[in-house]
Amino acid sequence: MVSARWLRDNGRFRLDVQLPANTTAQVRVPTGGRKAQVTRDGAVFQGVRGDRATYGVASGRQEFVAYDGESR
Repeated sequence: MVSARWLRDNGRFRLDVQLPANTTAQVRVPTGGRKAQVTRDGAVFQGVRGDRATYGVASGRQEFVAYDGESR
């Protein structure tokens, strides 16, 4: 089973993704078109398109947190 859970609060966007064994996915994290700082664990940055940063992820749990530049 694939699952994703997100929360947006006070200029911060948090996304938790869970992928089953032997799978990969592309995750797009909203940056709002600003110079957001995105922290992540176990993901490979693939670039920015529009207002989204794109990461390649493998199986397991991945967490992404995007800050709007003002919050932290």
